[in-house]
Amino acid sequence: MVVHADRLAEEFDLIFSDGVRTEAAILHDEHGSAVLDVVGYATAAGTVLPGRSWPITSIEDEGSVVNIKLGPYVR
Repeated sequence: MVVHADRLAEEFDLIFSDGVRTEAAILHDEHGSAVLDVVGYATAAGTVLPGRSWPITSIEDEGSVVNIKLGPYVR
């Protein structure tokens, strides 16, 4: 999965394909690894999803967009 951002920030709003917004943050550990931590939210259809974290495999600056590539989510 790839998250597209207009700038790289530690905290930002994440907008899903159904238009729902939630908060997300990039968290770093002492080994230099980072995860995208997303708070729980309800989809447009009303399904409530818990917060999740995805490991960040790379961050690429593409000029006007930043692409954050994610691995499988961590429980």
